[in-house]
Amino acid sequence: SRGAAERVITEVAEGVREVLPRMRAAFAELGRAELGERVGREWEAGLSLSLGRGPVPLQAEVRDPFGSGPGPDHGPRPT
Repeated sequence: SRGAAERVITEVAEGVREVLPRMRAAFAELGRAELGERVGREWEAGLSLSLGRGPVPLQAEVRDPFGSGPGPDHGPRPT
């Protein structure tokens, strides 16, 4: 049902908000604190979108934070 689906989205959003500080700390530990902050902001923007608060475009650095190269946002990944 719609209500159950909305509860799942809300639960996931709350879970993401709980792990954001750990994710930011992990980026900082890798010497990438600024990137961790940007990724965190993008995750928060995604949560707003999933909760119906409007679209926010992702930046390329956030879609591929470790520079892993070709993939869903950059074309096919080599096999």
